[in-house]
Amino acid sequence: MKTGILAAFLLLLFLNLLFAANTDSSAVPAASTSAVMASATSASSAVKPGHEFFGIVTGKARKIAYVVDHSGSMTETIGYLRNEVKRSIRSLESDQSFFITFFSSGPTIDFPAKTAGLAPANDQDKREAYEFINKIKAEGQTDPSDSLKKAFTLQPDVIYILTDGEFDAKTADLIKQLNAKHKVRINTICFIYSDGRKLLKSIAEDNNGKYRFVNEEDAKKLEKEPELPSATPRSQKPPAPKAAS
Repeated sequence: MKTGILAAFLLLLFLNLLFAANTDSSAVPAASTSAVMASATSASSAVKPGHEFFGIVTGKARKIAYVVDHSGSMTETIGYLRNEVKRSIRSLESDQSFFITFFSSGPTIDFPAKTAGLAPANDQDKREAYEFINKIKAEGQTDPSDSLKKAFTLQPDVIYILTDGEFDAKTADLIKQLNAKHKVRINTICFIYSDGRKLLKSIAEDNNGKYRFVNEEDAKKLEKEPELPSATPRSQKPPAPKAAS
């Protein structure tokens, strides 16, 4: 009798343990999936889209310099280029700053021009940059040397170099001198004509950057001019308190 009761008890205990094991094993994947989803959501919310120029995303670089060709060969495409520079400037956030230098064979054309340094990416400076960019015309030959020197003196985090032509090989040597410690990331864009593709790609690879070829079809997508930033005035210091009478 006692033997039968003991056997029944052991059988019930075994069944309970088996049920518990099955329940736990089915719960583990659910908990694991939930944890993975939570982790993925957290990671996704932590990633912020970076500013970009012609599809090259640089993340949250604080100081950005644009070294841009405006030589005579760009007469028919300068409008597309102006629109993309403006769109890129518009995407900058308030904690970023920027410098634009257009090059040909003549003197560089720079923004900001009157003061040394980069322009803060506030709405007012963006609007002024738009007006500056609208005045750029295609003229001259292709020589980025002076623009590159100016850009590097500002110690930016990222430099974009864009041209539709072919640089002299000395340009690559100049960049090696200016960026000897590879502190500045250099992204390069070959615009419509592929003559300078090989050198531009090499410059990007040697300076931790990215290379992009923009063909005519890509450029035509830039026909629509981006809207002006809102006319928010620059932040000003509060007026000094008046002396007591």
